[in-house]
Amino acid sequence: MTAWLDNISRTRLRLVFVCLTLGPLALLAYLSLYISTDVVREREKTRLQAEAELSAAYFEREISGLREIVESYAQRPTLVGSVSGRRRPGDAATIRLHLSQLQRTRRGIGTAFISRTSGRLIDIVPSTPAIVGKNFAFRDWYRGVTATGRGYVSEAYETQAAGHPNVVAVATPVRRVGRSGTLGATKAILVAAYRVDQIQAFADRFARNSGVDLTVTDQRGVALASPGKPPSGLASRRGDRRVAAALRGEQGTAEVTRGHQTMLSAHTPVPGVGWTVIAETPTKEAFAGVHKLRAAVLPISGALALVLLGGVWLLDVALRQRQRARDEGGCPVRRGTSRWRSGDQ
Repeated sequence: MTAWLDNISRTRLRLVFVCLTLGPLALLAYLSLYISTDVVREREKTRLQAEAELSAAYFEREISGLREIVESYAQRPTLVGSVSGRRRPGDAATIRLHLSQLQRTRRGIGTAFISRTSGRLIDIVPSTPAIVGKNFAFRDWYRGVTATGRGYVSEAYETQAAGHPNVVAVATPVRRVGRSGTLGATKAILVAAYRVDQIQAFADRFARNSGVDLTVTDQRGVALASPGKPPSGLASRRGDRRVAAALRGEQGTAEVTRGHQTMLSAHTPVPGVGWTVIAETPTKEAFAGVHKLRAAVLPISGALALVLLGGVWLLDVALRQRQRARDEGGCPVRRGTSRWRSGDQ
């Protein structure tokens, strides 16, 4: 019975020793992975958010710069004079010259045109005679300029100009500037229509160079650029919670499923324009550092555990051998070897 109890005690001692040896190692490995994984994930989220903000800054500069160009053309005295009052000989040629110059200032400008304050088209470049004289008061660019009295970036739409490209219109009132800098009454509306496919081309280049896919929408949530095959129409992405959040002026990151892939994404608004940008990259690529970290920590921890277990086993063997040697080194009295006789005393 005593031997059995001793065996149980030694077994418990071994278990306690193993737990005290491997427990801290397991805890250390867990905390290392947990903390390092969290750091890597936050770093990747921050990096992706920076990529989204960088793209948003590009579009802000592009559209703001285009708006400044259109406003500078709208204040040219010769253009203002050509649309003010009665038509004079040479006005049409002057208008066409300014429109041609405006259309060539930026590669992305698909068309440049000018309309009356009523919305009736005066002229357009490239030339599209079929729509000259048509009223476009229903367009968003017309409603925006009329409502605000200043430059306006419209929602995306399919233009009726030659080729019918999808465009975003940058429109501004045409009016004379006084000597004191005061602005006169609006005489017309000047518009530069920026092609949506140029936005898609930038998104494609960005994806090739950085490995980050971009989705860009206008202020109504209509996709201007998206990963993969360019959108054939003007589909709304407003139902996407990331787009909805960016339209409200919010930034953030999220993990979403696209097709059969899990993507890490960051969304942000485009300041001053009202557009949104979503930057995405596969989580397996974004968190590749986490996988490398696990691939390094787990084998090392396993190897250390084996070494510790081996040490525990060797110690147990040594203790058992010592106990056996102690038991065998004693001089127990054998029965029958010592007899008491009366004559020995």
